[in-house]
Amino acid sequence: MLNHLIDEKRAEQSDREIVMPWFKFLWETYRTVLDVLRNNNKVEPLYAMTAQRAFQFCIKYKRTTEFRRLCDLIRNHFNNLQKYKDQRDRPDLNLADTQQLYLETRFEQLKAACTLEMWQEAFRTVEDIHELTKYLRKSPKPQMMMTYYGRLVKIFGVSGHDNYLAYCWLRLYALCKSHSKTMKEGDLSLMATAVVLSTLAVLPYERKALGRFDIEQESNQRIAGILSFNQDAKRDVRESLTREALMAEIRNRGLLRLVPQEVADLFHMMEADFYPMDICKQVGPLLDALPSFRGEFGAGGPIDVLDPAQFTSSLRQLALLRMLQQVSTVYLSMKIPNLLKMISSQDFAVVEKVIVDAVRNEFLSIKIDHRNGTLHFGAQTLESEKVRGQLSLLAMRLNKAMCMLYPEVGPEAMAGKKSKVKHALSLLDEEHKKALSRKVLIERRKEEQERLALEQEQQEAMEKLRQQKITEEMERKRLAEESQRREEERIRREIEQKELEEARALLEAAKAKKGKKSRITEDVKLDKKQLMEDVLSEQIKERQEQERKLQKQSKQMEYFERARREEEAPLLEAAYQRSLVEDKEYHAQLQAELLEQHKKQWERDLEEKRRLQRMEFDKNEYQELLMDRRAAEFARLEAARRERVAEQRALRKSQRDLARRRAYVARMREMEDAYLNAVEEKRIRDEEESRAQESHPPAADRYRPTPLSAADAAPAAVERGTLPSRAEGDRWVRSGPPPVPERPVAAPAAHRDEDKWARRSAPPPPPPSAPRGDARGPPPSNQTFVPPHKRRGLGPTRVDEDRPRQDTRPPPPPPRKGGQRW
Repeated sequence: MLNHLIDEKRAEQSDREIVMPWFKFLWETYRTVLDVLRNNNKVEPLYAMTAQRAFQFCIKYKRTTEFRRLCDLIRNHFNNLQKYKDQRDRPDLNLADTQQLYLETRFEQLKAACTLEMWQEAFRTVEDIHELTKYLRKSPKPQMMMTYYGRLVKIFGVSGHDNYLAYCWLRLYALCKSHSKTMKEGDLSLMATAVVLSTLAVLPYERKALGRFDIEQESNQRIAGILSFNQDAKRDVRESLTREALMAEIRNRGLLRLVPQEVADLFHMMEADFYPMDICKQVGPLLDALPSFRGEFGAGGPIDVLDPAQFTSSLRQLALLRMLQQVSTVYLSMKIPNLLKMISSQDFAVVEKVIVDAVRNEFLSIKIDHRNGTLHFGAQTLESEKVRGQLSLLAMRLNKAMCMLYPEVGPEAMAGKKSKVKHALSLLDEEHKKALSRKVLIERRKEEQERLALEQEQQEAMEKLRQQKITEEMERKRLAEESQRREEERIRREIEQKELEEARALLEAAKAKKGKKSRITEDVKLDKKQLMEDVLSEQIKERQEQERKLQKQSKQMEYFERARREEEAPLLEAAYQRSLVEDKEYHAQLQAELLEQHKKQWERDLEEKRRLQRMEFDKNEYQELLMDRRAAEFARLEAARRERVAEQRALRKSQRDLARRRAYVARMREMEDAYLNAVEEKRIRDEEESRAQESHPPAADRYRPTPLSAADAAPAAVERGTLPSRAEGDRWVRSGPPPVPERPVAAPAAHRDEDKWARRSAPPPPPPSAPRGDARGPPPSNQTFVPPHKRRGLGPTRVDEDRPRQDTRPPPPPPRKGGQRW
């Protein structure tokens, strides 16, 4: 044992003094070479070869820290290449050879990350590959894409994203089937099995990420880009990549014909069949048989081996979810022991965890009653809602049953079909015209695209000229920066000279240090950096020594703790048994006290019931008296309300009558004013004509009586009763208009013969003193023109023969009582 410890200590010392410096030197060499060769198009193959050798170094010696630094270094080189596009001799990412070298380097990096099981770095490398593919003018080679999706299968298999894993298996299967010539039927069957099992392993619901929506959405968008989805940023990638879409792809591609019979039976049992009572028992043997389908792919394949056992736990959970989903459609409640008998191989703690997760994500609606040991299925709805939907549900199911009993087509359906065919034939010509118009539209669009292409070429030429000017400007800037760099180099040399002086001072201090043997000699050229590295190495050695001491102490503490636990185990068991006995006694005592209290409370309730039962008759009598008094009060208030309504109704009716009367009087006054204005204008016109005739008398003079003036015509109309005075108008407003005078018994009705009757009843006009010279003379002086609406029983007035006949109809009757219109 002593020799073994001595050998182990010597090996650690050898690693510390020989191997670790060698590792450090080799890593610094790779890093320096990559920094020197970076972003130079003349040494691109050498840069790629150095990076691949650095990857192999990290894989061979398990150098995870150096591998992470190497990935960051290569990533920074690529970012600087994109940032400084004006650099001379920079690699052109548009060249096919450059793109191929960069892609091969990234794929080697991805392979190394998967080998070292650095999955986070592998995912970042996948993002780098996807970013690099944006510069490709053509799609990557199928073999390269198969390797890409093969690595993604490993990454998503570790990350736990089942839906992304299933999609990667599906894409890998499609690529291998289409482009791999060396793929055998057994390998395709094995890959189809992986697609089916990974799709079945996806949960039938989405887990909700509470409080992390933005982070989850950003992560999903990144994964969508990696999986070659052109997804809108406002939409969630899970809307396009769902379990239902994967199931549809499996059915469309016919993968179930390639998988083993057990896997196909498992698929149908999970997705199609309905076995609520024994689905878990039937699925159990199929899941136990999955490890037997483990197989290795052929040489050169993207995946080395497939282990179907990795999907067993997810498929058991899916079987439990399907059983709970199907049982919830059959039962309203179930006891937990019965459920465990149906599962037969799972603990209820696991079942409860699955139920809680499904209920939280709204996939199932189950309520667990631990007190009674039952499960309640279905949403907690009100009884009124259940009763309300019974009739509609019954009608829908009866209609479905009738369609199943009488499926034959009736004459109405045949007639409808014929009408649809006739309608389609009538639209044939119209559709043909639309097709021709679409052809013309396509030609126009082609011409428009050619025009746009020409404009784009012109814009590209202008852009090229602008880029040339920018390049010249950048060249001038580069020369200025070069001069600035030389100045900075001079300043740097001065700073290095100062640091060298400081290093010499540190050398003198190291010589003067006592009690320490210094490795520094005057013959060796040292600088400040090397001295700091020596000090840092001494600190690292001390820290490692402390870690070894702590590790030794931890082992001693572990032995002591193990012995202590072995001694206290029987004591803890005895204490636990005593606590069980005490808890049982306390529970029995508490149960007896509760029963006694319940019995006493029941007796008190019976006594209270007997005491209050005597007052039931008095309570009913008082209730009837109170209800009678309230009914009488209600009748009295209802009568008062009706009386108020009648009064308000009469008041509003009188107000409406008064408003109608006022409107009628105002309308009559307007008509009177219009008539007086017309008479006045006619009088003025007649006076002007008479003055003109007096100054120029005609050869044959005739008799022209002077018409009444407006001042004389209005009182005459009032005396005859054809026009009301203002006093009568005011009285009409207060008490209503007078009744219309009745026509004499011998008088005819008020129509065209009324003119004849008026002429017979009116006195004949006096003969003219002179014959008429024309037909436009004024009427006799003893007749006055009265408007038609004011003629009440009068005959027609004298009008000229060449003027239109005036309306002699009687005015409309006054408004009736009760608010009716005329």
